[in-house]
Amino acid sequence: MPPLRNNISYTGLLLGYLLFTILLQGAYAGNPAGSAGSAVLDADRDGVPDAQDNCPNTLEVYKVDPSSRIAPLFEPEHFLKKTVAVTVDADGCAMDSDKDGVPDHQDYCPNDTLQAISKGVTKHGCPRQSDGDGTPDYRDKCPGTLRGIPTDHSGCPKKTHIASEQAKYPPQVKELILETKKLVKTINMDSFRKIVDNPKGLTIIDVREPKPFADGHVTGAINIPRGILEIKIWKHVGFPDKTDYNKKIYSYCDTGPRAIMATKRLQEFGFTDVTAVLMTIEGWAKAGHSFTK
Repeated sequence: MPPLRNNISYTGLLLGYLLFTILLQGAYAGNPAGSAGSAVLDADRDGVPDAQDNCPNTLEVYKVDPSSRIAPLFEPEHFLKKTVAVTVDADGCAMDSDKDGVPDHQDYCPNDTLQAISKGVTKHGCPRQSDGDGTPDYRDKCPGTLRGIPTDHSGCPKKTHIASEQAKYPPQVKELILETKKLVKTINMDSFRKIVDNPKGLTIIDVREPKPFADGHVTGAINIPRGILEIKIWKHVGFPDKTDYNKKIYSYCDTGPRAIMATKRLQEFGFTDVTAVLMTIEGWAKAGHSFTK
């Protein structure tokens, strides 16, 4: 009989505990903020009453301590939502600390200043970099720098022997290159590497002068300097028997400008699948990509 009495005692304790938990859970559901007094409706459990909540579907922000409450056993979906912990403002909407339009829980750069977001932000909440040189627009003093050109803190080309080619251009030439760039198809070094690894059915043109080409070039490229492109391109595209105007052609140079101008010229001749590669040949070699000397 003693074991039976013990079983009855344990059963009674368990039932009492479960009843207490259910009552506690009901109290929590009626007043999620944990405050005393009349129950306040807060459907999304973000701590802001529904009557004042401008964003009624915000995930709740409460952190649950499973060791002190058994509620997660009864409402596991609430426990999962609580672990998201989206911070909300007084209106019940997701907090946006830097006022850039991207909620903090989705913002990779949640502490930007008004100056940092003055020229726009990306979908991740970080300052926009329109020219892709790694310098945010709000402090970029050279906003038209071509992608792949080494730049300093202000977004201007570094005074290296590679970047100097673009840096020495007068304003009207820079403007011509930027305008022409908008009219042609371009790719970066990473995309070009994949193409070089599988070059079947295409032509890669190095439009630099013969001496730089001999010093080192992308494996598989042919050398047609920009100045004689109009004269020398034809034997590589089937002329005079049958000119292949749909042939895939990729042009590159030291830093990009000559490749852009060469690609535009090929378009004017009627070629339909021509692309300028925006990269530095120095960067290509240092990255360990296919390179021939």
